[in-house]
Amino acid sequence: MKKILLVLSLLIFGLFIILAGFKSNIKPDAYPKIIPLKKTIVFDEKHKQYSLPIFAQNGKILYKLDVKCPAGEYEEKKGEGYYYSGWVDFRLYSVDNPIGSLLQNKKNATRDWQTDGRFLGVDSEVLAENPGRCIIQNSKVYGMDITLKLYYLNDSDNLHIDISINYNHNIKSNISYHGKWSDDDQSKGKKHQGKAL
Repeated sequence: MKKILLVLSLLIFGLFIILAGFKSNIKPDAYPKIIPLKKTIVFDEKHKQYSLPIFAQNGKILYKLDVKCPAGEYEEKKGEGYYYSGWVDFRLYSVDNPIGSLLQNKKNATRDWQTDGRFLGVDSEVLAENPGRCIIQNSKVYGMDITLKLYYLNDSDNLHIDISINYNHNIKSNISYHGKWSDDDQSKGKKHQGKAL
């Protein structure tokens, strides 16, 4: 009877060790879950910059997404650690550490222009010369899928930007995947109606 109890005790203890080891191998999400953000912003004479908060599931602000257009007109603020440039420039930063931008697309980046979310004058020209087209940039960083869609609405001089940010637990990188140019399906003869993503 003692042998049976001893064997049973060893089996239970062994099972406990195996389960404890398995549980320790489960990694928590690398980045906190965010509340999805979908927003359309419009740049006109009165609106040259925006600051959008990105919230955690508990309602706390985790990040901010600042965007300026034309970006080259802004001076770096003390403690900001980021120099806006180009035609349109997005800056994603943690509210706990607001230095630089989290949209870096190069490991150990040494320049502010080594980021996603920066668009140049040539991008503006392409959109102005090709009505019905847009620029779409997709970035994946810090547990977030970020989509930026830039376009002009019905021959308007006002730049529209659709912003979509969603949580994705599969994204573990702190370096942004590169975005790309994309023709929108609106370029097939229809005018863009400015619907949010």
